Amino acid sequence: MKNLLLLFALTGIFSCNQKGTKKANETKISEEITKESLTTNDLENSEIFKMLQGSWVNNLDPLSTLTFNGKSVTNAYQDTLSVRTVGFVLGNSCLNAPSISNEKEADLYITTTGNMSECYFIKKLNDTILKINFVDGNIDLTFNKKR
Repeated sequence: MKNLLLLFALTGIFSCNQKGTKKANETKISEEITKESLTTNDLENSEIFKMLQGSWVNNLDPLSTLTFNGKSVTNAYQDTLSVRTVGFVLGNSCLNAPSISNEKEADLYITTTGNMSECYFIKKLNDTILKINFVDGNIDLTFNKKR
């Protein structure tokens, strides 16, 4: 019940923040991604969500991949040896640590859902590069889009 109330509260906050900060947000990070507030209903229509879709290969270890397919993401190593699929949501903050938030960086946080909730901040996203920061460990991970 608490999680449901938190989700509704966050949805309301995201909707309110969209009006005044959208123009400044678009120039802050880059024009490569369109910033917008997301609710559960419009997640699939967001530009960030669409750009994440597909497979991404880790720059440091090409055997490690992330595959975004709809509202789930699969973390695989050597395609089959170690595979984990979890759900994910986008937001202005980490769902498991809402105090880590910045209204000026709308919808650039990926929070995985399920037993092992993790949070990543999108530092760069375009057609070829995904650079994320694992918030809990402050570790940057860079991926190239698999063609």
